[in-house]
Amino acid sequence: MLIAIAVTQPNRDADLDPRFGRARHFCVWDPTTTTPSFFDNPSNERQQGAGLHTASFVLELGVEAVIAGEFGPKAAQVLKEANCPAYATTTRTLASVMEAWRSGAIQADA
Repeated sequence: MLIAIAVTQPNRDADLDPRFGRARHFCVWDPTTTTPSFFDNPSNERQQGAGLHTASFVLELGVEAVIAGEFGPKAAQVLKEANCPAYATTTRTLASVMEAWRSGAIQADA
Protein backbone atom coordinates (compact mmCIF):
# COMPACT_ATOMS: atom_id res chain seq x y z
CA MET A 1 0.00 0.00 0.00
CA LEU A 2 1.37 3.43 -0.93
CA ILE A 3 0.57 6.35 1.35
CA ALA A 4 1.07 10.05 0.50
CA ILE A 5 1.97 12.20 3.50
CA ALA A 6 1.91 16.01 3.20
CA VAL A 7 5.28 17.33 4.44
CA THR A 8 7.06 20.67 4.74
CA GLN A 9 10.43 19.46 3.40
CA PRO A 10 11.47 16.69 1.01
CA ASN A 11 13.38 14.65 3.60
CA ARG A 12 12.96 12.30 6.58
CA ASP A 13 13.31 15.16 9.10
CA ALA A 14 10.23 16.93 7.73
CA ASP A 15 7.23 18.09 9.69
CA LEU A 16 3.72 17.18 8.64
CA ASP A 17 2.24 19.94 6.51
CA PRO A 18 -1.13 20.86 8.00
CA ARG A 19 -2.55 21.83 4.58
CA PHE A 20 -3.20 19.11 2.02
CA GLY A 21 -3.83 21.26 -1.06
CA ARG A 22 -1.10 23.76 -0.27
CA ALA A 23 1.44 21.24 1.01
CA ARG A 24 4.88 21.97 -0.42
CA HIS A 25 5.86 18.32 -0.75
CA PHE A 26 4.58 14.78 -0.38
CA CYS A 27 6.32 11.77 1.02
CA VAL A 28 5.12 8.61 -0.73
CA TRP A 29 5.71 5.67 1.56
CA ASP A 30 5.03 1.95 1.58
CA PRO A 31 4.76 0.88 5.24
CA THR A 32 6.28 -2.51 4.40
CA THR A 33 9.54 -0.80 3.43
CA THR A 34 11.66 1.90 5.03
CA THR A 35 12.50 3.96 1.97
CA PRO A 36 10.14 6.88 1.26
CA SER A 37 10.14 8.92 -1.95
CA PHE A 38 9.57 12.66 -2.01
CA PHE A 39 7.69 14.73 -4.58
CA ASP A 40 7.16 18.48 -4.95
CA ASN A 41 3.50 19.47 -5.07
CA PRO A 42 3.02 21.24 -8.42
CA SER A 43 -0.29 22.75 -7.26
CA ASN A 44 0.59 24.35 -3.93
CA GLU A 45 0.79 27.91 -5.29
CA ARG A 46 -2.29 27.86 -7.51
CA GLN A 47 -4.63 30.81 -7.06
CA GLN A 48 -7.67 28.52 -7.05
CA GLY A 49 -8.32 24.81 -6.99
CA ALA A 50 -5.12 23.77 -5.22
CA GLY A 51 -6.89 21.01 -3.31
CA LEU A 52 -8.55 19.53 -6.38
CA HIS A 53 -5.34 19.55 -8.39
CA THR A 54 -3.32 18.19 -5.49
CA ALA A 55 -5.80 15.33 -5.06
CA SER A 56 -5.44 14.48 -8.74
CA PHE A 57 -1.65 14.68 -8.43
CA VAL A 58 -1.39 12.23 -5.52
CA LEU A 59 -3.83 9.85 -7.17
CA GLU A 60 -1.63 9.87 -10.29
CA LEU A 61 1.25 8.78 -8.03
CA GLY A 62 -0.75 5.61 -7.34
CA VAL A 63 -1.31 6.14 -3.63
CA GLU A 64 -4.02 4.29 -1.76
CA ALA A 65 -4.30 6.63 1.25
CA VAL A 66 -3.37 10.23 2.08
CA ILE A 67 -2.35 11.84 5.39
CA ALA A 68 -2.29 15.60 6.14
CA GLY A 69 -3.29 17.98 8.89
CA GLU A 70 -6.57 18.86 7.17
CA PHE A 71 -8.39 18.48 3.86
CA GLY A 72 -10.65 20.92 2.09
CA PRO A 73 -14.12 19.63 1.18
CA LYS A 74 -13.49 19.48 -2.57
CA ALA A 75 -10.18 17.62 -2.21
CA ALA A 76 -11.77 15.22 0.30
CA GLN A 77 -14.59 14.54 -2.17
CA VAL A 78 -12.16 13.76 -5.04
CA LEU A 79 -10.23 11.36 -2.80
CA LYS A 80 -13.46 9.75 -1.55
CA GLU A 81 -14.72 9.24 -5.10
CA ALA A 82 -11.40 7.53 -5.93
CA ASN A 83 -11.77 5.27 -2.85
CA CYS A 84 -8.60 6.78 -1.40
CA PRO A 85 -9.03 7.36 2.35
CA ALA A 86 -7.97 10.75 3.71
CA TYR A 87 -6.54 10.76 7.23
CA ALA A 88 -6.40 14.06 9.10
CA THR A 89 -4.00 14.16 12.03
CA THR A 90 -2.34 16.62 14.38
CA THR A 91 0.80 14.48 14.55
CA ARG A 92 3.71 16.86 13.93
CA THR A 93 6.61 15.03 12.29
CA LEU A 94 6.96 12.61 9.41
CA ALA A 95 8.59 10.05 11.71
CA SER A 96 5.73 10.27 14.21
CA VAL A 97 3.13 9.99 11.42
CA MET A 98 4.83 6.82 10.18
CA GLU A 99 4.91 5.39 13.70
CA ALA A 100 1.27 6.34 14.31
CA TRP A 101 0.30 4.59 11.06
CA ARG A 102 2.18 1.44 12.02
CA SER A 103 0.53 1.38 15.45
CA GLY A 104 -2.97 1.99 14.06
CA ALA A 105 -3.33 5.33 15.85
CA ILE A 106 -4.31 7.27 12.71
CA GLN A 107 -8.02 7.01 11.90
CA ALA A 108 -9.90 8.12 8.77
CA ASP A 109 -12.02 11.19 9.38
CA ALA A 110 -11.68 13.39 6.31
